[in-house]
Amino acid sequence: MMSFDKGGRGGRIPFPFIFSFFWIRGVVRTKRLRHFILFMIFLIVGAAAALNILAAQAGYIQAQQEYDTLRPYMPATDLVPATDLVPATDLVPATDVVPASDVVPASDVVPASDVVPASDELSFKAASSLSKINPDYIGWISIEGTKIDYPIVRGQDNERYLSTTFAGEENPSGAIFMDCRCTQGLKDPFTILYGHNMKDGSMFAALNRYLEEGFVDKHAKISIVTLDGKVVTYRIFAVQVTDVNDKIYSLQGKSQDVIRSYFTPLGAPAGAGILALSTCTNHEKKTERLLILAAATAP
Repeated sequence: MMSFDKGGRGGRIPFPFIFSFFWIRGVVRTKRLRHFILFMIFLIVGAAAALNILAAQAGYIQAQQEYDTLRPYMPATDLVPATDLVPATDLVPATDVVPASDVVPASDVVPASDVVPASDELSFKAASSLSKINPDYIGWISIEGTKIDYPIVRGQDNERYLSTTFAGEENPSGAIFMDCRCTQGLKDPFTILYGHNMKDGSMFAALNRYLEEGFVDKHAKISIVTLDGKVVTYRIFAVQVTDVNDKIYSLQGKSQDVIRSYFTPLGAPAGAGILALSTCTNHEKKTERLLILAAATAP
């Protein structure tokens, strides 16, 4: 039988060597176990991250499909631009005018006051359809040259539509919504609309392009179609980065003098109704906000 000799004499295996052998083997096993545990942790974290990405993409697609479905209901705003008017050279020559004998008698002509413009008729139908889908519907916003082309809602609070779409589905995209304190809608001296800055470029994400040089000059017009089919046009006069504590978020319900004193130094025209579009910035600061300020133009 082999014996251990602490002094290491003769052919006996020194005790310290045996101790070191088992200690090293234990260390190796511990490291392997540690590596395995770390591998499993990384695997679980990676799988969770992948699932979150897939869930976010699914949410983007779901919201996009919903709003694409709503766009056929969008109120008509196709007023004839001045550039599309018939040139004088294309007017009908006098020789081609219908003879008086073929003209419809005045008594049979429908009075102009009774005629419903095609665009207004379509707008009323659209408003009626969208209101049936969601009674909170109050208008439609669009900015030419951007992806902003959405219905607007106003809820009983400013929380619901942060994560609820126009059709009432739970979705991180939410909806474009008016501050619930704007009880008169666009008739208020100051109106504010909120929308998320979605990573897929939807909702109010396009507003961040106004931070690019020259973008506001080419896309200064904001159009909103109201419930009664009227088109209200705004022109952007200021773009600013601020935070959630900005005084602007507490101006609802204030007097016109207070509102005027805030916006006049920023370049707002005197007496014009003010519209603010608010979203998050592309920075990581959760409290930072981007504001697009616009003034109503003369009808």
